Amino acid sequence: MTIALPWKTWLVALGLLAAAVFLWNREHRLRTDAQRSEEAARLALQNQVVENEATKKQLRGQVDELLANNDLLRQAYEEAVRAAPDATPVSASKLETGTLAVKAAPRPVPAPAPPVSGPPPAVDPCALRPGDGVSVDIDVLELLTMKGNTILIGAARVYREIPPPRE
Repeated sequence: MTIALPWKTWLVALGLLAAAVFLWNREHRLRTDAQRSEEAARLALQNQVVENEATKKQLRGQVDELLANNDLLRQAYEEAVRAAPDATPVSASKLETGTLAVKAAPRPVPAPAPPVSGPPPAVDPCALRPGDGVSVDIDVLELLTMKGNTILIGAARVYREIPPPRE
């Protein structure tokens, strides 16, 4: 004995199955996002740097902003794209340390040999003094090639913050 079901029954069953898969996927994605956010908050409280995942549009905006504001990073990016034309950005980060105190005088650079015709110039080669404040800004792009290789591009700038002006 064979039971023949009308095509509408099969269509309704398929629709219910699709709705169940959609709802399970949505719930799984929301739970995963909540777990990721919870972990990021926990790590941030422990002074760890956590990078948030961005949409493609947000990532493109971040990449464009970093490249527009940093000539060295733009040059390195252009070299990387020439070397690996299939590489695409997967991450863009801007890290800033804030002001850090100089604790000890750095070792001075050895002075060049004095000229024969006169005394050496009285110029201190060190730009920092104990108590000065410096900050470091780092821009990083991560590119991924079609074969799965990762290319990291970065540029760092160090500024003397204290005493003003920023140099």
